[in-house]
Amino acid sequence: MEQLYHIHINNRFDDQFVEGNTIHTGDEPNTFRHAFLNRSCTFIEKTIIDEQGREGNFRRDILEFFTPEKIRTLPVDKQLEVLLAARQYIQNSKVDFREIILEDVRRELYPQYPSRYSCFWLTDKDSLPFWEDMLKTKERSHQIFEVEPQGKIFVSTDDLLPECHHPHNMQYEEAIRYWDPKPSDLEKNTREYLFEGKLTLTKRVK
Repeated sequence: MEQLYHIHINNRFDDQFVEGNTIHTGDEPNTFRHAFLNRSCTFIEKTIIDEQGREGNFRRDILEFFTPEKIRTLPVDKQLEVLLAARQYIQNSKVDFREIILEDVRRELYPQYPSRYSCFWLTDKDSLPFWEDMLKTKERSHQIFEVEPQGKIFVSTDDLLPECHHPHNMQYEEAIRYWDPKPSDLEKNTREYLFEGKLTLTKRVK
């Protein structure tokens, strides 16, 4: 098999990502799945004074703000803050629904493949620039490792992921194509490898 790479976005598991280490994956939810499980339709409203005169940050249901009475009482800057929080939640929910559909299709038709909920994502040398550009942010640094995988590997491409704005029945059809790509689908350098098993970080390259 050609050389594969893993891009590690720095997080609470940084101590595991050291050159020479071996990591096991597939038995527990990955960080992608944890983000889904911890998502909530809430908005952190800042510096609210409670009945005791104290200030603090309070987690509130976003829908509390979407009533004619509440919206009219909010200052414009607060309205914008609430709308941006709602927009982010809607965007996250669209991705969550897409992933539920992908997992449903995998379990029903392709159970032999790694799950996106518990896998590590790998990529090849030609697709590495695409994924590094896709994943890098100003807030979080990252590392890149050459890896030696031993386990289950499935390859598809970012281009075949279901479109989040499509109706759910259409996304099911698109999910089937994602899990059953044609060779021509994999020609573009946007390939992603889902991996479950034992992963050795043979060399840190960045």
